[in-house]
Amino acid sequence: MTTTPHDIDSLEGTRLGQHLEELKARLTSEYATGGELTDTEVNRLFDAAREHFGGAAVRLFLPILIERRVRAAIRRQRETATPHQVRDAP
Repeated sequence: MTTTPHDIDSLEGTRLGQHLEELKARLTSEYATGGELTDTEVNRLFDAAREHFGGAAVRLFLPILIERRVRAAIRRQRETATPHQVRDAP
């Protein structure tokens, strides 16, 4: 059996694509609603994580991998931010 990389942008309209959109909305709600990050910042982190896994041959775990990557990026931002840069961090 041979696996080939799939274009992650081709997931739109699929069940996996729907899961990714729900994940993006959940992360935006969690981080942007509290004022810690803007919608734009969350979307940028999400899109970067999604792009990182763009050529993945196995797509089943993309939502959890993308979520972990976004949360890790946010943690790194918190660690390097000065106290006034992080507002009401959860």
